[in-house]
Amino acid sequence: MAPVTSVEVLVADRDGELDAALALAHQLQLAAGHDGGLSHRVEAFRLLARVRRHRGEPFAALESAGHAARLIRLPRLTTDERLAASVTLEVAACAVEAHDPSSAIGLAERWRHDDDPRLAARAWSVTGRALLERGDVDGAVSALCNAVAETERTPGHTDASWPRVLLGLALTRAAEARQAGRLLEEDLAAWAGGNQRRLRIGHGLVLAENRVARGRIAEAWALLKQVRRDLAACTGLGAEERLLYRLRAECLAAWGQVAEARGELSRIRTGDDGVTDHSHSRPHAPVPPRASPFTLGTDAGQGSSPVALLSRSSSRSRLQALVDPARSRDVERVRLILDDFATHRGTRTIEAASWLIAQIECLDGDPDEARAQAIAYVEAGAALRECRGGPFLLHSERALRRALTALGRLEGMGLWLARGRMELARTLHAYGRMKEALDHALLGVQELDGVRFLMQTRRHRDTWTAAEIGPSMDFAIELAFTCGDTTVASDLIVFSRTAGIVAPHLRDAGEADIPLLPVPRLHYIDGGVSSMGSGGECRFC
Repeated sequence: MAPVTSVEVLVADRDGELDAALALAHQLQLAAGHDGGLSHRVEAFRLLARVRRHRGEPFAALESAGHAARLIRLPRLTTDERLAASVTLEVAACAVEAHDPSSAIGLAERWRHDDDPRLAARAWSVTGRALLERGDVDGAVSALCNAVAETERTPGHTDASWPRVLLGLALTRAAEARQAGRLLEEDLAAWAGGNQRRLRIGHGLVLAENRVARGRIAEAWALLKQVRRDLAACTGLGAEERLLYRLRAECLAAWGQVAEARGELSRIRTGDDGVTDHSHSRPHAPVPPRASPFTLGTDAGQGSSPVALLSRSSSRSRLQALVDPARSRDVERVRLILDDFATHRGTRTIEAASWLIAQIECLDGDPDEARAQAIAYVEAGAALRECRGGPFLLHSERALRRALTALGRLEGMGLWLARGRMELARTLHAYGRMKEALDHALLGVQELDGVRFLMQTRRHRDTWTAAEIGPSMDFAIELAFTCGDTTVASDLIVFSRTAGIVAPHLRDAGEADIPLLPVPRLHYIDGGVSSMGSGGECRFC
């Protein structure tokens, strides 16, 4: 039987066969201990640390990397700078996964300006990853730009590289989702082939998070389907699979599929589908108890995995946007105040309403808090309206108009913008300002209905219709009749009964249900034209 080589370990590791990679790394370690030289033993321990790190076992990885680090201090190896650099940077990468970013930054510092672009790129990648772990997104963007620049100095480099994936992640976190999206989308085809399945999964998860941040839920959902297929062919990627479930839950909740979203989140806790659970060695953030739209391995010389950070991060969503104490205790406090105000009638005084608005006003600065603030204004506006009475309605309208102004400039918040319009329409209705209320309701109901056509499965469309579109459509119809606008009321009734245009050519392989396209503008037999509908036209004659 031929002896195991380091190349075999790396190939299995990159392709996501981490069970096989671990077994091969152990064999390599044993062989190096029996008849290999000292440098071979160091390399065997380093590779074992790498595989364990990618399996989500940072403390076991640190132990293996520590053995390698002790060996390189022996007199026979102290002159091997390249080997010392590789081991030191592996220790730094393990430190990031073990939530010790300061140590990682210190270990990587020496190698950031090395003449070897591979070592410099990896040192900057580890530094950027550590800064992300520490919450310094601006510093992370700067470090990862340097990593990309060093990668481009590497002979024979390709356009797609792991530092570019990490840079896309950092830009998404820095509220530069559009710029990050361009970077990640450009590399999508480059990651599609070759024996790099683990890296492709990592890129797909980062891009899916970016698409969610940009409000492109349907595209994120489609990408996660491919990631799921890739993961099914891998072993030892428990952290990636748990992140997949979290992102799927975020997409489902954004579409109002709360029960299904909870089901996806429950897989994180139970380790469904035969996923190896390494939660004892890589802690994750607790799953948020509220239901609302919520919210990787590396190449040999290219920094450390973003999986742990992704799994603990906040997302721009209903399930997580307001519950993230690690990033903002202020957001959690406002969440608790909102819950108390909505559920305890005894707290609903004018003074309490003014204080609630003042607390929401404090959520300024951080881009994630800007999203949380806008969502809080929508929820506060709805809660204040239920109090009844002129002063409460004034606070409700003020909160909702602030929400619409903020949501209009925040990328990826189209769903909340539609909800905000509907809530403002209800508040204006309570004020008796019917025509103004109808204008907002028409915009809101059409935006909510447009989401339905992004869903490929009928059960998702049905759930969305029952939870979001039905009540909003009924309210808009009532408003139209109250305003005496029978033409708009007739349009709303017609469109509330239309499913859409069947589009079998858009059906994905393996999907039983046929997708729908939006209903076009309708030309009625009396010569009238509907005020609603997509860009196309349909004639009833």
